Amino acid sequence: MQKTNDIHDSAEPRASARAVTRTRHRSRASARAAVPSTGRHATRCGALALALTLLAASVSGGKAATAHGETPPDEAISRAFTVAVSRDQSMANEAISRAFTVAVSYDQGMANEAVSRAFTVLVPGPSPVAWRSVQTHSSAGDLGIELDPAASGSAVVSETRQGGIQKIEVDFDGYIAHLPMGTIEAENLTHGGTIEASSQYTINSGMTLVVEFDAGLPDQACYRINLAGDVLGLKGDTDCLVKGLAGDTNGDNYTDLIDMAQVKSKNGQPVVPDNIRFDVNLDGHIDLIDMALIKSLNGGSVSCP
Repeated sequence: MQKTNDIHDSAEPRASARAVTRTRHRSRASARAAVPSTGRHATRCGALALALTLLAASVSGGKAATAHGETPPDEAISRAFTVAVSRDQSMANEAISRAFTVAVSYDQGMANEAVSRAFTVLVPGPSPVAWRSVQTHSSAGDLGIELDPAASGSAVVSETRQGGIQKIEVDFDGYIAHLPMGTIEAENLTHGGTIEASSQYTINSGMTLVVEFDAGLPDQACYRINLAGDVLGLKGDTDCLVKGLAGDTNGDNYTDLIDMAQVKSKNGQPVVPDNIRFDVNLDGHIDLIDMALIKSLNGGSVSCP
């Protein structure tokens, strides 16, 4: 976390830092601690740090307590947030950093969760602005079919190319903080079950999330990909439906002779972002080979809720 000049220039933050140090010593000596007053002297740093300390102490077998009796860790952290969010942002950042140092000595997993909650409250989260299913078209490179996260039923976009859904890219309107302990999954709405991503990472300075399924998701199925549990503070539409139906170039939920006719009308065209769904075999060309492949897939269908 980056410290600001406000941390050094204000007497109240210095007092708060000393309070956090005293809190740490008290926590190690005993699992019981007192929640500070939310009055003038309850600074963001002290309140939030102590709440996270109480949360960690409870994991080690201690009890979080206030002057009015025992308080569950979740309630203690909530009260501290109420104090923290009404004050200075830079103090909140410093509080998170100091609180993590205290909490990690008790339980690493709970410390991670506590910091995640702090970010969710204190840092405005990003919103997804674009989804696409990406595949490699030989020398034409990686190209994506644009998906519609608002679509349902027959309007859900199909991944028409062979090999199934292999890579999903999601653009955000701001930097995303991805939780490495979470694994993004594709929920199979047609046959049931889920498939975990083989890898997930960010590109474009942390503003695009890449989710890869190396083996490809099975064809003739509808999938939901939900990011809500894996991106901190996510806002907006957190999931997207996508159909896996090779050869369904017109998007009507069936692979049939109509799709063959569509590909025939594009025969000989160079592959560009607007027509990539017709290059079904991914060789970088739209031609009779794609027509033959669609013919072999004739009769395939899928539907989404």
